[in-house]
Amino acid sequence: MQLSVQPPLLTCAVDLGIHGDGGESEGVRAGEIHLRGAGAGVPGRGRRRVRAGARPPPRRRAQGPRASRPHQSRAISRYVLRKGASDLLRENSLAESATVDAWLEAESHNFDRAMSAITFQCFVVPMFMGGTTDHKIVEENLEKLKAALGVYEERLTRFKYLAGDFISLADLSHCPMAHYLLASPCASVLDAYPRVKDWVDGMMDRPSVKKVMELMDAS
Repeated sequence: MQLSVQPPLLTCAVDLGIHGDGGESEGVRAGEIHLRGAGAGVPGRGRRRVRAGARPPPRRRAQGPRASRPHQSRAISRYVLRKGASDLLRENSLAESATVDAWLEAESHNFDRAMSAITFQCFVVPMFMGGTTDHKIVEENLEKLKAALGVYEERLTRFKYLAGDFISLADLSHCPMAHYLLASPCASVLDAYPRVKDWVDGMMDRPSVKKVMELMDAS
């Protein structure tokens, strides 16, 4: 998988969440992934123009995992989904909604944090800063990522998706960073977690996800 060395600008508009390529809910998923993938990018005005995926200006990403912008993007994602009357938040069920929220927190504090550091070192530092990847940082965060993947693997032995036997925002929020994981030298880490690998492959094979990943890679 190739990553463009030119960080493309994407227009993340709410109307993408309404007019998707696979029906109402699938279209909302496409809009969600656009917003989620752009979460670490540059703030915009009106129709939100942001840099795609994990390829923000280095000063933004250098703020580290406690930077607030990914949390803002999750709030925007929830807004888009509610606007489109999507079921990805499972708000008709208190128990299912709470489970989705719990796995979103797990993604934010574990998977996303580890992958943010790995993505920064593997792509941003060499491509946009002219530096050299710090392999010690990559290895440290790869161990953190393995811990998260181990939890996911156990969960996916009992359910098809993280929050249950239904796809939700808790699953799709992983797609942008999973995309970069698959493009990185660390991609083979998934081989030790076959259920996680199948889960990732299944999400990446969705038509709307493919469309958004193509836009993320476009230059």
